[in-house]
Amino acid sequence: MKVEEALKNANKNSSGEHLVIGCNYHTTWQSNNRMRFILIDIKGDKALLGTRTTKKRFWTKTDDLIFIKTGYNFSKARDIIKKQL
Repeated sequence: MKVEEALKNANKNSSGEHLVIGCNYHTTWQSNNRMRFILIDIKGDKALLGTRTTKKRFWTKTDDLIFIKTGYNFSKARDIIKKQL
């Protein structure tokens, strides 16, 4: 299976956002749009996120996640999926 095909078939929330553990996300409810969170784990419809600077962890709904659409984040997602193949 090609990496691009695996990325298309990767976990997604109800909004169609890619859910790749290890990638960067925004949330629908965050007050500071410059903050980025790292997806650490997924359990059902809940996602465990970590902050990049303070390393704090918290749970939120997977539907709250917004995949950050940058070249770096897509590249990171491809690399993570490639390692899983």
